Amino acid sequence: MTNLQNDRSTLIMAHCRRQDGSTFPSEIAVNRMRSGGDALCFFIRDITVRRQAEEMLRTEHNAIQNAANGIAIANLQGLLEYSNPAFAAMMDVANPEDLVGASIFDMFDGNNMVEDMFRVVLQEDRRWHGEVSAEMPSGGTIDLEILATANRNSDGEQVGLVFSFSDLSDRKRAESALREAERQRVMLESLGAACHHLGQPATVLMANLGMIRMKVNNDNPLVSEMIDSSLEAIRRLGDTLHKLNCVNEYRTTSYMGDENDTS
Repeated sequence: MTNLQNDRSTLIMAHCRRQDGSTFPSEIAVNRMRSGGDALCFFIRDITVRRQAEEMLRTEHNAIQNAANGIAIANLQGLLEYSNPAFAAMMDVANPEDLVGASIFDMFDGNNMVEDMFRVVLQEDRRWHGEVSAEMPSGGTIDLEILATANRNSDGEQVGLVFSFSDLSDRKRAESALREAERQRVMLESLGAACHHLGQPATVLMANLGMIRMKVNNDNPLVSEMIDSSLEAIRRLGDTLHKLNCVNEYRTTSYMGDENDTS
């Protein structure tokens, strides 16, 4: 009533009851008539549709804010106007608002790729999907999967782009681990096959040299020394093949040196 006395009008948000007993949200404008003493004029507007639209917008906003995927909106110049917390976390930024104004062209590696994205989305009116490497404000990089589509206003006009981001770091690490495991398997299988093929000739050589050693006259020290040296070399070759055959992990470190070499 104070507003009516001072301003001669007020606005009330209330639920009105229909004749059938149902209620609806309404916006009631009350005006105090200039003539007629204390007469009041009521304008009642049914705001059910507006309330539903507001609820839908609130729901969509909460869904975007709490989405696991990164969501961002950029204008036609490629400057970010919005970022949800998930995208800010991907970019290692504490406050999503700190990304507002950042350029997509500066954020993603390869301006040609970004130009192609804008051409596909804005000129060809199609969705763009791809993988990019993004540069974080902290200086690091992150691999992202991006889905980009046009952002439109209420008149259907293009006003920018909407991006959905997925962090590929875990997938890239898993793929790298699988590649390394396959490389280990191939190397170990190759190593086992090589040991098998080298072991047979080494056994024959050792047996033959042993028989020759027994028949050589000790009066010829040079020949005896050469045979003993060859036998020692074959024994060392056999020990090395045995060690290689027991290897269960492949690493690019040197272990083929002298037996006393611990480097």
